[in-house]
Amino acid sequence: MKSVLPGMSLLLCLCAAAGCTPQQPEPSVLQGRWLLTADEPILGPTTLTFDAEGEVTRIVIQAADGIQLIRNNPASETVLQGDQVEIYVNAPLLGTLAFEGTLNEQGTAIEGQLTMNVNLVVATVVIDNGNAALVKVQ
Repeated sequence: MKSVLPGMSLLLCLCAAAGCTPQQPEPSVLQGRWLLTADEPILGPTTLTFDAEGEVTRIVIQAADGIQLIRNNPASETVLQGDQVEIYVNAPLLGTLAFEGTLNEQGTAIEGQLTMNVNLVVATVVIDNGNAALVKVQ
């Protein structure tokens, strides 16, 4: 192990001297703000914001005129495999949102299915919102 470290240090120094820099990963196609719509909505207009790694950093629900429910950095998981997208968001007081769909070739829209769980004091209500879409707005 000791003999590897000096060699690695030398390699990094040579690389730095030659002007090579580590490659930054490409930002996720999901990076930006997306509008969520559903055939059977129970919420007002909803936007999801994703960071460069494709993780949800903000969810905003327009509950009524002038009333927004905002959750920054909600507990979430995003899986992007090819054109298949799975998004799970757990926002306290709002419940959970599960969206599964297919990303279009342009990377600007995802068509799929939306399910929401609304957490009540004595029960969890599962709502199948049916067909849904996420459309990139920024």
